Amino acid sequence: MALAKRVGAIIERQGKRVWLQDWDLKNSNFVERMDTALASGARVIAILSPEYLASENCLAEWMHPLQGDLLNTRGRLVVMRAAPVEPKGLLRNIASWNLVPVLGPGDDARLSDLVALALLPDAERRRIAPDHPHWREPKPLIGPGNAIHATASFTGRERHLLDIDSALWSGGPIAAITQPAAVTGLGGIGKSTLAREYAWRAQEGYAGVWWLDASGSGDGLGWEALARGLVDLGATFIPSLADADDLQGAARFTLNLIAHGGFAKPWLLVYDNVDDPGVLSEWQPHGNAHVLVTSRIGGWRGGVTSVEVDAWSPPEARTYLQRESGRDDLSDADCDRLATELGHLPLALSHAAAFLRRRRKLFTVADYLADLEVYMKDDDLVPKDAAYRRPVYATFQAALRDAEAEAPGAAAIMAIAAFLEPDGIPLAIFERAPSGLPPTLARVIEKPTLLRSVLDILDDLSLIELDTEGKFLSVHRLVQAAARDGLGGSQAAWAGHAVELMLAAFPEPSPETRLRCVSLAPHISSLARHAPANNATYVLGVSAAIAADALEHVCNLADRSTLIAASIAVLSHLAKADPGNAGWQYDLGISN
Repeated sequence: MALAKRVGAIIERQGKRVWLQDWDLKNSNFVERMDTALASGARVIAILSPEYLASENCLAEWMHPLQGDLLNTRGRLVVMRAAPVEPKGLLRNIASWNLVPVLGPGDDARLSDLVALALLPDAERRRIAPDHPHWREPKPLIGPGNAIHATASFTGRERHLLDIDSALWSGGPIAAITQPAAVTGLGGIGKSTLAREYAWRAQEGYAGVWWLDASGSGDGLGWEALARGLVDLGATFIPSLADADDLQGAARFTLNLIAHGGFAKPWLLVYDNVDDPGVLSEWQPHGNAHVLVTSRIGGWRGGVTSVEVDAWSPPEARTYLQRESGRDDLSDADCDRLATELGHLPLALSHAAAFLRRRRKLFTVADYLADLEVYMKDDDLVPKDAAYRRPVYATFQAALRDAEAEAPGAAAIMAIAAFLEPDGIPLAIFERAPSGLPPTLARVIEKPTLLRSVLDILDDLSLIELDTEGKFLSVHRLVQAAARDGLGGSQAAWAGHAVELMLAAFPEPSPETRLRCVSLAPHISSLARHAPANNATYVLGVSAAIAADALEHVCNLADRSTLIAASIAVLSHLAKADPGNAGWQYDLGISN
């Protein structure tokens, strides 16, 4: 507030009228006076700080002048940064002025000059601002969450990055839309990593980059995760979009917004894990967008440019192993031998590098290969129709055995994670240990410090990935498949334990627990594909339905549809498993 007063005083000395809370809104109806001020058409100055960005009231204030002008083309919103903060969401798409270098005690004159420059008439400001050292051009909107980021261990693939760029920009910089590009290849080859790296490197060429889960098919719920992701994107610009009654309609509105919203640059939409090519005809953007697909499907047609990804070359695999293992005792011959045995697969080599890094004093490459031999040679271990190749299973099992030896309970955590959605698994599901859990798992859950130690080891061995805030974990889809297959005949029992944990973690629906309910919903849907059809599973589906109903007035559309979808997924699973059960058939009909 002190800086706001300082800036306000500068503006008034320049002969302009200022509305400021401490000056004009005391001893009066705050809401009414604020509404009057915003409705006057005056420019709104947003002085960004961590506290400002965390305030819902401030959010409402800076969003007001953008109504009907999402990109701030009229310049009614003036954004100034008073701290080294990184705006998120829509604010990334708004240009701003950096006040930090002129906030010192002797900088009044410089601050005054900068404020005057920021408040110039729009046409004059646009002419001067781009060359000013304190001016920052709009940044692309990146999301959701931490889905798009640089890959520290990214290796090779430079040719593939160029191929993607060429395919997407084949129409030139002014093309409204291009045909999609599809990154294709075997499981474990690094398709999503390549797409993520391209999106991260190419972001400045786009108004925004958005990652979407496009798995599944047009049957059943029909790419609901993709539709929810599009609604989340649209709600960044128009918050009320999240409360729309029609999920599909709101998602298509977002595609229309991208095409006709006046963005100076196109958008990049990444459709990850495409299982059905029909998703492109069903969810093709209307314009001003590039689509990058990742898929194991080959032979794309209809104008889709395929970028086929092979295993790493020997030099690439060698470079990766020597760098990521952190060992100077690995010769080129050692690396070549290991890479050959593992088929030069990036996923398998990431497990191998992590293992060798942790066992640098005990294991040579020869020792490690001998250790893998039992998993590589036994034909009974890997199903013939497995989505992954044998090296992925072998390196996963060796790493898991190593983690379990160092931290008992690691295998149990992986067994639970194998039945959930691969991304965004909340650590909150491990907060309570219901009765009936295996002792090893219960012991880990009952001791938070032990659980953290187990998770750190799994992360260090590249079996999971913890988010930067330590609230969620992610697991590669193929690692999940290998983990489930490794359970053998105990798969159903472990899926049941995952259901028990989910039931214990699912809270009583209330406005305070809304976010937790919603974060668990996709994992309930995943459990429906793997869990035994029993009463516990049924209760889980009913819980999601109750939460959707109870939170109807506090959930936005995307959130509520997530809970409803989770309920339908469970009840569909139960009805299919026991078609003679009239009760489950009835519940499914009600949910739909």
